[in-house]
Amino acid sequence: MVDGWMSSPGGRIGRIQGFKALASGECVRLGLPINSMMSASDMRIRMWVKITKGSISWSSGVCGGNSWVTKAKADAAEDGWFFYDSMMHSSSGITSNWGGSAHQGNLVMKGENADGSGEFDITIGMLHVSQLEWQDTRPGQSSNNWQGSYLDNLASRGIVIDVATGNMGIGMSNPSALPSEKLHVNGLIRATDASIVTTSDERTKQNITKVDIATSLERIKKLELVDYRFRKEYADAHGVDESVRRGFIAQQVGVVMPNAVTTGHDDKIKDIQLLQKDYIWTEAVGALQALVARVEKQDEEIALLKQLLAHKTAS
Repeated sequence: MVDGWMSSPGGRIGRIQGFKALASGECVRLGLPINSMMSASDMRIRMWVKITKGSISWSSGVCGGNSWVTKAKADAAEDGWFFYDSMMHSSSGITSNWGGSAHQGNLVMKGENADGSGEFDITIGMLHVSQLEWQDTRPGQSSNNWQGSYLDNLASRGIVIDVATGNMGIGMSNPSALPSEKLHVNGLIRATDASIVTTSDERTKQNITKVDIATSLERIKKLELVDYRFRKEYADAHGVDESVRRGFIAQQVGVVMPNAVTTGHDDKIKDIQLLQKDYIWTEAVGALQALVARVEKQDEEIALLKQLLAHKTAS
């Protein structure tokens, strides 16, 4: 397993119940498999923990354990869910030697009694194991063939996933920069015979009111359409070119349509201003409807003038 919990796609929540007898050198453990035929020099484990009885930890050995999460610690956390985040380093590698004598990478449980014996009842959610660096130990591979983790390899290709928020970035030129939105794309998006759909069912909405389309026309008239180039430092940092583009300036749009502008995160620019262009397009529809209504009214007036002129000429 690399970067995830192999047996639990989707919801990723599990409950561990059992009993630990009082015996020196023995423990109750749940082995976390990493890919077979690999060694990892650094590993990180993150998970949410809720404890009814007992305590839990993460160990690189058989019955060790560090950063124990007790019931008292979990109960003190918000909603009783403690966020566990721990690093483990081994200069010799944390080896997936299943079937042999090594048992590396374990969740270790203790019972509810002070000496560690007794019952334990622990729920863990969103268990995530990251092999921050791994070595291919298959026959014929170099002993120095250390590789990045699955997420690191994706990041080196511009695909960044923030496991804490679920946000995903594509075309990210800085592998250490986390995407601030659910989907953050630097570059062109090509879609063949595809559409983006959004929920618009009346049954999902309330406080529905009609818009004065005359105000939409006035707002659209106030927008300033400009040509521009991205500054070199911004273009280089985000992997975009400096070609001429046509569009809007968020600060100017914000004066006319405050709801069309939001604040985002950027490594270089604090409180960077972002445009919700769909808001502008929606206002443009209202403006177009106002223009259509104006043209239709003018057509009626022209038709009436023609009738009056024809009547006067006939008389």
